[in-house]
Amino acid sequence: MVAVETALYDSGWCLRTTERVPSWRHISEGGFNKRRYSVLSISEEVARAFVLLHHYSRSYPGRLAYGMFEKHHLVGVAVLGEPMHPRVITKPLPTLTNRTGAELSRVVLLNEVPANAESWFVRRVLRDAATHGLRGVVAFSDPMPRPAVGMPGHVGDFYRALGLSYCGRATGRTLTFLPDGTVFPDRSAQKIRGREQGALGQIRRLVALGATPPPPGLADTSWLRDALEEVGVRKVRHLGNHRFVARLGGRVTRRRTPLGLPSEPYPLTADPEPEELLHV
Repeated sequence: MVAVETALYDSGWCLRTTERVPSWRHISEGGFNKRRYSVLSISEEVARAFVLLHHYSRSYPGRLAYGMFEKHHLVGVAVLGEPMHPRVITKPLPTLTNRTGAELSRVVLLNEVPANAESWFVRRVLRDAATHGLRGVVAFSDPMPRPAVGMPGHVGDFYRALGLSYCGRATGRTLTFLPDGTVFPDRSAQKIRGREQGALGQIRRLVALGATPPPPGLADTSWLRDALEEVGVRKVRHLGNHRFVARLGGRVTRRRTPLGLPSEPYPLTADPEPEELLHV
C-alpha cells in the first residue's frame, strides 16, 4: 500500500506521478515558472505511451492530446477524449454532441513538475481545443480516497482555479476493486464477455493477479465470474464523481452554449474513505 498522509486530504496538494508512483507538491512551495514550459499538440502514439507508463489507471481514452514540455523534455500530457456515453456531454451541455464536446480524460504530470502547473497547462489545452471546433469540455474529479494507489480523493481545486462551472455529481455507481487497488471497469468486463478487441489485455491483467488462465477461446462470462472471485475483488459504492464544465470560444460563442445543469457551489472536501478499502 502507498502511504497517504492525512494532510493530503486537505486542499492545496497537487498530484504528480512517475511510472505510476504518486508524489505531491503543495501550492505553498511555488516554483512554477511558465517561461520554462511550452504546450504543444502531440501524436496519439506519444501520448498513449506516456499515459500508460505513468498514470495509475493504466488506460488511455484519447482523441486530442497535448504535451507539456520543459525545453524538449516531455513532462506532462493532457488528453481530450470521447466519453463512453453521449450523455456525459449532452447532459451538462445539451446543445453539443460528441463532435463539438469532449471529456478531459487524463492530466498527468511528472514528479519533477512544480506545484501550480495544472491550471496553466489545461488553460492552454482548452484554448487550443476551441480552434479545433470544440465548444465545451466536461471534466471530473474523483473525491473517493484510494490509498492503495496513493490517491487521497480530489475535489477539483484546479478546475475551480480555471473558473469551470461545477455542475454537481455524476451518477453514483458500484466499483469493482482489484487487490492492487485499481478499478476493474464494467467496460473491461464487457470486452471479455463479448470477446471484443482489448479483451486479451484484460484477461492478462486478471491472470497476473492470480486468476486461472482460460483455455484458448473460452474466456466467457463463466470464466470472468470465477476469475474475479479467484483474485478477490471488492465491491464498493461510489457516490459519484464531481462534474466540471468549460464552455469554449469567445464570449458570444459561450453564450450560445447554455448549461443544461445548474451551477452549484464548488465542493471543498473529499469523501470519507470507504471501510472496505482501508486494508486493500
